[in-house]
Amino acid sequence: MSDNNFHIFTAPLFVVDLFTAKIRNWNPSFLDLIGLEKTPSSDIYFSDILSFRNIDGWDAFVNDYFIDGGKYFIHITSPNSDRINYLFQATSLEDRFGESILFQLINTADYRLQFIKTPDRNTDGESETEYSVNVADNLFFKLFQLSPLWMLLYSFEEGRIIDVNESCIDGLGYSYDYLVGKSLYEVNIHPNPMEVITIREEAMKHQRVFRPNFMLKDANGNLKQGILFGELVKMSKGRFFLATFQDMTHFIQMQEKLNESEQKFSLAFKLNPSWMGICRMSNGVFIEVNDRFLRGVGLSEEEVIGRSIFSLKLITDPAGFKQIISSLKDKGNVTKDIFEINTRLRGLRKGFLSVSKVLI
Repeated sequence: MSDNNFHIFTAPLFVVDLFTAKIRNWNPSFLDLIGLEKTPSSDIYFSDILSFRNIDGWDAFVNDYFIDGGKYFIHITSPNSDRINYLFQATSLEDRFGESILFQLINTADYRLQFIKTPDRNTDGESETEYSVNVADNLFFKLFQLSPLWMLLYSFEEGRIIDVNESCIDGLGYSYDYLVGKSLYEVNIHPNPMEVITIREEAMKHQRVFRPNFMLKDANGNLKQGILFGELVKMSKGRFFLATFQDMTHFIQMQEKLNESEQKFSLAFKLNPSWMGICRMSNGVFIEVNDRFLRGVGLSEEEVIGRSIFSLKLITDPAGFKQIISSLKDKGNVTKDIFEINTRLRGLRKGFLSVSKVLI
């Protein structure tokens, strides 16, 4: 971002060198915000006029708190400014000057982003309470923004989205500005808009909502399936509905593919003209056999399933078969050109044997 382009933005912006904490660039709106009428004649460092709320200094911010795109309350400490905390979005920046962090003031018209006056903790109990509430709100929003689950804060009274976290933005594919301030009907993320009404009624009645099979629609029209948990939360600005969505779409799709694969395997197993059986490597107990196997050995499924291949006395050379099973641990597949099996009705039968190790 060039210096000229930097100054065309109306929202207060400033850039801080990552390593020295020197404020090396700003726009006129930022100077207005901190109460300066003209450009400073000497270098300014972050700690000279600014401080983070609940973060102890620039080094602690860089080492322990900074997340690219994260939002942070910053207190203006310059003599000409009010005792106010503003919410800035911090973005990593690398240009000809080196590595820096760009701070941009977020729209203060939004509920979440309205500035909060810093109370005097040395006065009465009311200020102490106000301070505690604001700290709780800050902690809530930090957890809100860092959550890997999709989270959305909604006002039933105002009928609009108050806030969304980064996970929700990434998952839905909409921008923050597009979502915040609109109603759920305007953003069209619900395949069934009427369900919004039932969710509201349930939340107002029971204070919480749970939907184990909930659907959302992203910006491309793709359906997202997952688990919805919603709860009415009371904050310093009023009561809001906090919706948390765990996207299970990929897991469900993988499960469906797995089920489809298992069905195909089962069909191929059952209809295979070869004698086929699945038994445990540890003890030789059968857990599945196909119809051709049952007809060949002359036994019913009830007689075979749950019993060992050795106890059924199907193997003429038990020691040799155990060696085959043992070699599977290294080879994964073993074949034997001539293998003998005892059958009930047809006596001794000889054939080609192929044994493979499978995980099920």
